[in-house]
Formats: sequence, structure tokens, C-alpha cells
Amino acid sequence: MHIKVKGAIPKGTVIVSGNKNAALPVIAASMLSRGKVVLHNIPNIVDVQLFIEFLKSIGVKVTYSPQEEKLELDYSRFKDKKVIEIREPGRLSKIRAVILLLAALVTRFEKVVFRGFFTGCSLGSRPLTVHFRNLERLGVIVKISSKGIILKRGRSGLGRNSYIYQKEQSVTATEVAMIVSMGRRVQTTIYNAACEPHVQDLALFLKSLGAVITGEGTNRLVLKPPSRFAHKVEFAIHSDHHELATFLAISSVQPGSVNVIHNLSEDFLLPFDSVFNTFGYKVVTVDIPSKEVQAIYEKNANVLPKVVAVKGGVRVSKLQRLEARSKYTVYNGGYITIKPHPWPGLPVDLLPLFVPLAAYHTEPILFHNWMYDGGLFWTLELRKAGVKVLMADPHRVLIHRGKQYRGATFEAPYIIRATIALVIFALSLKQESIILNADTIYRAHPNFIEKLNTLGVVIEKI
Repeated sequence: MHIKVKGAIPKGTVIVSGNKNAALPVIAASMLSRGKVVLHNIPNIVDVQLFIEFLKSIGVKVTYSPQEEKLELDYSRFKDKKVIEIREPGRLSKIRAVILLLAALVTRFEKVVFRGFFTGCSLGSRPLTVHFRNLERLGVIVKISSKGIILKRGRSGLGRNSYIYQKEQSVTATEVAMIVSMGRRVQTTIYNAACEPHVQDLALFLKSLGAVITGEGTNRLVLKPPSRFAHKVEFAIHSDHHELATFLAISSVQPGSVNVIHNLSEDFLLPFDSVFNTFGYKVVTVDIPSKEVQAIYEKNANVLPKVVAVKGGVRVSKLQRLEARSKYTVYNGGYITIKPHPWPGLPVDLLPLFVPLAAYHTEPILFHNWMYDGGLFWTLELRKAGVKVLMADPHRVLIHRGKQYRGATFEAPYIIRATIALVIFALSLKQESIILNADTIYRAHPNFIEKLNTLGVVIEKI
């Protein structure tokens, strides 16, 4: 899919979809159930559809309503078996999150055979070492060959407790350990665990199944499986903080007035609020009455999800200009540097969103993606429009404001948020721009183009 983008000042209200990075592990973990699981706020995106198609293919009764973002999974007639073989994974090979499905499958099957491998966004080297070590620590035998991956339950007992130390705070590796520990009925302590909002959502879902979990939101996670999983569960995931930050960034690079409705607590907004401060903005959040929310739903029923209100209330966030920049923003002899950190630091996925803002900043800004060695090469595309881009090394790029910007044709990488960043920058230009191969948008953001259209932004698929 290619898209044509015209510069515009966005105005209006959007509702944030459910967190894709919470939806996938929760859907995978639903396999622990022996009954019916009802999930709300499940975004209608490519990755979710792939998970749904796979579950249907192995005999799970699935009902999904994209408009309501409601997913029903019935495992009451799904039987455990000895072996499951995925001979032709197809598009599943394009998403790394398939490791979550394999982890869940090994809780229901003695042996899982995946004929192939899986990649994900083209961010450079992204080894799965920690993921496989977590599986082995929980008694799963892992065999990797040129033909694919085989997971097999070990015969030896694991004892009453299992302790896992992760060499890195990997989100997906943490989720893999959480799911498998439930299926193996082993109390597990994960040290150096990831604690992102979507990991916390998975912990909340496992609690709804009957698990006892302490430490969610910290890097020491203790999980105790229930003696019996709940037979019927209804659960709503939280709003996607990535999408929330995306619409705030859209509002800042072409100053407009965008209200973003979500159900996140304010502490989940602090990591990216601190970066917006660097550019002279702050995130302002207020609670809104349910009647007002309902009116917005009815007005935008064709393009916006209907379920956002979960425990914790409904909020609206928007950007507001700071009266003055912080005196600590720049220090003598250095650059402003923006880099990711493990939660509650700036998520690495959000780093690209601030590149378009840097292109308009009066001073050079250094972006340092120390996590992925291929995460910033896409910024060279901005040179086509007149942005000064200096690649210091595979992990660092210096963005400097150009003299005059023009519309251009950009080649999008297979990186979700980088493609979004190109859209954001294109919105800031006076001339029309084209973004080639922008399909990756729909791996994370349902109805993204339609939502932008409701804000007065003109984007066409070509």
C-alpha cells in the first residue's frame, strides 16, 4: 500500500485503540483456559488477525467483532494433544510475537513443531536467546535446526519453585516465561523482568484466570499458578500508549488541537511527556464525563472503537505549550540527546516519533538507539525533503533543521513506528508527499488513516 499525504493542521478528537502489544500475549495466554474467554479493546490489526486465523485453524471457536473490538474464544471443546505441527506458517513468519503462540501451545501440547522461522520489523539483530533460555528454565526442551523450531516438554520435574534471571529486560521473553510458568504449574520468580504497561496487562489477565501475581510494574515478578483456571473470564486491555503518543506527536509537529481519549493512568504518560518537554510541550490530562464520551462514540462510530472504558476511568490528553523551556535542556558543548530506556523510561518504539519534531528544532538533536543496530537508517529518507541528517554510526543519528522543506516520495522501512514518523513529517510539509510501502501501519494502528481524516487531514491510499 502506498499513501499520498497533504500537509494539514489536525483538529478534533480521537479515541486510542487497545494496546497491540498487550492484545497478542493476552490472546496467546487465553489458551490456558478450559472455558470461555471474552476480551475487549482488541484492535483490528494484521497481527491480531493472524493470531485469530491460527487459533481457528487448530480448532478453537473464535468470534471477533472488529467494530466493537470484542473477541470471544471458546476452549471448552479444545482438547490437549501430544503433537502439533505448523508446516506452513505463512505470514506468521513475519511477526516475532509468534513465539508467544508457541509458548502457549507447549502448555497444551507435549510437542510443538514450527517449520520455519520468524523475523518481525527490520530493526537489525534481534536474537531470541533470552526467550529460549526462559523456556528451558521452565522445563521445555528447545531444538533449533535449519528446518525450524521444536519445543518439547521435558519429563523431569521442576520442583515447586523456579527462578529465572534475564540478562536483558526483554518484554516478550518476560511474557513467554509468564505464560509457560502458568501452564507448567510452577511458581516462578523472574528477576530483571520487563515491566511495560503491556506486561502489566498480561499479569492482570493471568490474575483474572486465578493466578496470584506480585511485583507487576517492577523488575521482580513472582507468579503462582492457580490449582484450577477460571472457567469463564471477561477482560479489557488498556489503551495503547504508543498510539496515544503518536497522535500527540501529530498535534505538535503541525500545531493543532487534538484531544486523545484513553483509559491510561497519568504515570503511564510520564516517559514520553518528559521528551515532549524538550520540544516545549507538556501533556495535559483530565477526566471526562461518561456522557461526553458516549457522544463522541456515537459521532465517530464508523472509524473509532466503542470500548475504551475499563477500570480506572476515561481520560482525555492533549499537548499544551510550555511557557518557557527548561534551563537544563542543553548543556555547554553538547547536543540534546534522546534515547530509549527500559520502562519506565522512553520506550524504544516511540523514539522515531520525535524525529519529525527534531527536524524543526532550532538546535541539532542526537538520537541514540542503543538497542537495535538498524533502527535509525530510515531517517536518511528525510534528506529527500531537505532535512540535515548525519549518521554517526548504526546506533546514532544527528538531526538538524534544514533551510527549506519540500514534498518528497519516501520509501517506508518495515518498521511500524518509523513509517508512522514519515507520515507525521509529511503532514508538516506544505507540498504533497508520497510514502511507499506503508502497509506496516496496519500492524499496530487500526483505522489509522480514517482517524486522521476525522482530524481534517487528507490522506489517500494509492
